[in-house]
Amino acid sequence: MAKLLGLRLRKGVYQLRVCVPKDLQASYGKQKIIRSLVTHTLRDAALKGAQLMARYLQEFEFKRRSLNSQTVEAISPEIASQLASEIRRIVLGIDDLARDSPKLATSLLRAARGKNSLHVGGPASDPYSDSNLRLNTSHLQGMSDELATAWASENKSSKGYADTLVAKHDRAFILKLAQGVGEAFSVIFTEETPGAREALKLCTQAYREAWVDVVKRDNGETVPTPDRVVPTHTTPPSKPEIYLSDVYERWVVSKPRSKDTLRACLRALLKLESFLGRIPIKELSRAQGDSFRAWLQARDQSSKTSRDQFTWIKALLKYAYMDLELIPKNPWAGLDIPYRTTNIRPPWSPEDLQTLFSQPLFTNYELPKSTKAGKDAAYWIPLIGLYTGARISEIAQLRVSDIYKQGAMSVIKISDEGLDQKVKTNASVRAIPIHEELLRLGFLSYVGDMEAAKSVSLWPELRLRKDKPGGYISQWFSEFRKASGITKKYPDFHSFRHSVRTIMSRAGVDPKVQDRITGHETQGSTGTRVYQSVGDAEVQNAIAAITYPEVRLSSVYIVKKTSR
Repeated sequence: MAKLLGLRLRKGVYQLRVCVPKDLQASYGKQKIIRSLVTHTLRDAALKGAQLMARYLQEFEFKRRSLNSQTVEAISPEIASQLASEIRRIVLGIDDLARDSPKLATSLLRAARGKNSLHVGGPASDPYSDSNLRLNTSHLQGMSDELATAWASENKSSKGYADTLVAKHDRAFILKLAQGVGEAFSVIFTEETPGAREALKLCTQAYREAWVDVVKRDNGETVPTPDRVVPTHTTPPSKPEIYLSDVYERWVVSKPRSKDTLRACLRALLKLESFLGRIPIKELSRAQGDSFRAWLQARDQSSKTSRDQFTWIKALLKYAYMDLELIPKNPWAGLDIPYRTTNIRPPWSPEDLQTLFSQPLFTNYELPKSTKAGKDAAYWIPLIGLYTGARISEIAQLRVSDIYKQGAMSVIKISDEGLDQKVKTNASVRAIPIHEELLRLGFLSYVGDMEAAKSVSLWPELRLRKDKPGGYISQWFSEFRKASGITKKYPDFHSFRHSVRTIMSRAGVDPKVQDRITGHETQGSTGTRVYQSVGDAEVQNAIAAITYPEVRLSSVYIVKKTSR
């Protein structure tokens, strides 16, 4: 896991050090902010640190706005409404955080008994001491009964205080709160500003409504915290702000992409906005990229999933920089998430192969009736996968013309030459010698029959899923495999590729020859992709090495054809 920038372990406890931007250091009076994350576990520290970093980044933005604020000539009803809505959100938001964090709730209760208390009096002993407030050991349990009772009591008191403010038309308390919110909205005003009195009245009412809602929560009612108010009163900039979602829309139409690709990128974008909020692309910083990276890695998902999601955002930023020239550089260039494959498919075992190929489909050519199976395709496609290691989508999109003679050998050509044909990478374009076992079982006879029928597709009865040709037959194969008695998650069709490579490796076949057959890109010593020429003889010998003693099949296609 890549460690969050600024994360430090001190005396067994993790801290977060946040660098204050240079333009705000005079305002903060410091260059760094150091906060304890109160955990000794790296995973928890990464998650808490990423969330805290995001909050500081938002705080810095609010601070910039307040420093650039201008005194308004008057507070309009629109500004007043936005100030009141934001005050209500703040009260409900703090209540939300406290209920999620019993330690925070305890700290707030103790503070309420000090000079910041909204009510006067109370028992001489401290009802919020550690002995009286027991914290649950599991974060899933929320507040303890004692803490919830104390929290509800304090909320009821605060609600009573808010009632008094409204009844007395007391605007003094709410003034400072409204002014603080106004600074975040780039609005500075005083009690003498025209419209301030009406605005403060509205804010006081919103403050009371918030406490009424908090008390409702104490009674078990569901009251959601509204989203942060986005001020609309400010003068619009000369150019509209551009967000990453705008870049995504341009990226979608920039060239043809599969639905799976578009959905994957969109999911990553939604993840980013759920974490950082909707931020103009020019304001996305490297620190935010580091924060988002740590947040992804702290989530309950594989390292590869985290890396893929992070890479999609980097791709959008690169597109915004290189193609659209919306930003002077890609701020996340060089940031990455290391990953390891945690979902390695095993090759097929001899027992599972015997089980699969002892089914009537392979012993008597009894074709399935499922529309996903594609009749003859159900028999031949698994066998081609078994003896070539080709991907199921590559086989599903084959045309009759893709089977031909190349010198002395018959080959299967994998390419993207057809209108609806696609390949995964450049290395996927290849010609694979047809295995002797496929020839013995009558594959070329089947191809000749399709040619005689003037079929363009090698599998005329097979439905091809758009952007994923092997989608339907892959679903059928999964169902067929389970119905055969192989109910484990693996092996699946893709495991044929692993079987082919395993057998060739045991036979001493050069890895670059294996890559040539299976359509993998060969990696050089520096990790770069290289393409090496492999002779026909090497490829033929490698294909001949693929044997399965446990799979003994009769030429049932020839028998069926003869009996027709």
